[in-house]
Amino acid sequence: MLSFYYPRLNITRVDFCRLAVKLYQKVQPNASAAPAAAFSDCENESVCLAAALGIVTGYDDGTFRPYQSITRQEAALIPHHTPAASRCAPL
Repeated sequence: MLSFYYPRLNITRVDFCRLAVKLYQKVQPNASAAPAAAFSDCENESVCLAAALGIVTGYDDGTFRPYQSITRQEAALIPHHTPAASRCAPL
């Protein structure tokens, strides 16, 4: 009998943000930014750091909506906004 593993298909905005910050820190280990509370609904350190680095901007109403599933469009923009990732060699 075959068994299949189905990974979690949805990822939250805060989880994706955490991954983007880890990527940035791997590529730029000596770089730093002062995280500041940037959103009225989220105080997560990774989200605040990503906002300080310009990786994420949130919504017009000042929220980040951290536990909302990230859309494909939003996920595609985050690596584009990650300064370190944009300087990496193409795959």
